[in-house]
Amino acid sequence: WPHDKPPQLEITGEERTMILTEVRERARASQAIPDPSRFSRWERLQRATARVLQFLALCRVERTHYKRTMKKGDQDPDWKKTSARRVSKQRPVLVYDNDVKNFLPLDALFIQQAETLLVRASQEEAFPEEVRDVEDDKAVSSHSRLRLLPIEMRGKLLCIRSRIAAAEDIPEPTRSPPVLDGNHRVTRLYIDWTHRSLHHGGVEMTINEIRQHYWVIKLRTTTRSIVKSCLMCRIRRATPPVPATGNHPRTRLAHHQRPFTFTGLDYFGPLSVTVGRQHQKRYVALFTCLTTRAVHLEVAASLSADSA
Repeated sequence: WPHDKPPQLEITGEERTMILTEVRERARASQAIPDPSRFSRWERLQRATARVLQFLALCRVERTHYKRTMKKGDQDPDWKKTSARRVSKQRPVLVYDNDVKNFLPLDALFIQQAETLLVRASQEEAFPEEVRDVEDDKAVSSHSRLRLLPIEMRGKLLCIRSRIAAAEDIPEPTRSPPVLDGNHRVTRLYIDWTHRSLHHGGVEMTINEIRQHYWVIKLRTTTRSIVKSCLMCRIRRATPPVPATGNHPRTRLAHHQRPFTFTGLDYFGPLSVTVGRQHQKRYVALFTCLTTRAVHLEVAASLSADSA
């Protein structure tokens, strides 16, 4: 039989396998907002976030105003030669001493978007697994704090699916309120702002107002701690100090004495007393023993000071 020659293979170097991996990371809303721990008031945090959104909106606006140039008439006879400078609409300006600072007012839309963004960031930090499960159409873990709540995703917010969805006269946040964690910084700032906006209302009033907009985990416990730590409420609840009790006089401490050795006298009344066939007013003298605290009552002869 004929012999087949084996193929001649050239010796090459080490061959390495190339593996491509792709990691998809979800965009977090907390990356686009200021740090809530650096703010002590909800309105300051909300307006700072609204300023960020306003700046981003201004950056997205396309420039429609172009620079005006001069052209020669022979190149474009229809071009109107003018060197007049275009007058643009001036924004409101606030003047502080010698410095001039441009002032751009905030729209209500930016403030509303800022509140939604803060709530979304709070949910992503407090309930990261729940948000991921609901977005992936999975059941919430049995160890989750929201396992007993019927939750759903509405407008990128984790909301409660209530049974009053058919009520058209009730606002949408009340029918399906977003879920918040009572221990989160954003939630505590919002509860504090609600408490102050109600003129430092009590715990029940603050809870009733918050539940019309959000569903907060451990709302009552958090509200009590915030109301208790409120400086204005502590001043209003403050009571004058009770003076220290003084020492007893010697007559109160006398022992082995006969009753009424040291006596105190007082009057009370007047009372209606029958004298013969008449009804007259009389005071009653009250004698008390300062040692044994015994009491003796006698009717005074008249209402005058001479009857004493």
